[in-house]
Amino acid sequence: MPRLTLERVAELAGVSRSTASRVINGQDGVRPEIRRRVLDVVELTGFVPHAAARTLAGQRSRILGLAIRQTTEQVFSDPYFAALAQGISAACNEHDQTLSLFLFQSAEEHDHLARVLRTKLVDGLVVTATFSDDPLVWRLTESQIPFVVVGEVSNPDIPTVDADNRGGAALAAEHLLGLGRQRIATVTGPMRSATATTRRVAFERALAAAGRPIAPELVVESDFTEEGAYAATHRLLAHEPDAIFAFSDRMAVGVLRAL
Repeated sequence: MPRLTLERVAELAGVSRSTASRVINGQDGVRPEIRRRVLDVVELTGFVPHAAARTLAGQRSRILGLAIRQTTEQVFSDPYFAALAQGISAACNEHDQTLSLFLFQSAEEHDHLARVLRTKLVDGLVVTATFSDDPLVWRLTESQIPFVVVGEVSNPDIPTVDADNRGGAALAAEHLLGLGRQRIATVTGPMRSATATTRRVAFERALAAAGRPIAPELVVESDFTEEGAYAATHRLLAHEPDAIFAFSDRMAVGVLRAL
């Protein structure tokens, strides 16, 4: 049976060859309904682009993917993601690799990323801003694509790169205790995040060990955004805290705005 060509995929989807190529390579500039039509054909036919076919034959694409569960606005307004992408890009350049960025948040964007990854156009994937129950992580564990998660996940078998969440949270508690604060509060990240859960547990344990357990009303769950922390801080102020531990630099900006 002859190998399915890009031209045939375009014909089946009722689009031009260039449009089909943009969709398959994850490029912008294609209407959502057209993109969906092409990807449906790819999924139904099992089409593998020529570059991926070389990869399956033993050659590498020399492309590393960076997948971030955030919107474009969130990524480019947060210095954390800019620094992360810059560091990964620098490492790719040193090893003659190309970095390809994937942003996903909605279910449709998640499905699009999963379909693109099935073409095996990347040699590996770095995944960040994820939750413990993120279906992308579980799909990747079943795939043949090497990947690493930036942050903490609940499955110890998944490779991760992370900061010292326990030690950092404990140091924050010790610092505030050393300042003599009595009503220490915290604005946490979402508890779906293993990273946020670890930070919260370590922070509360450090306070309890010092004989200063945190009052339940002084703990407000938020997200890792500035606006979320801003709203959470307004809720905290009614309980008159004299110190607030924010779970990220971006959240700290929101806390300061609310004070």
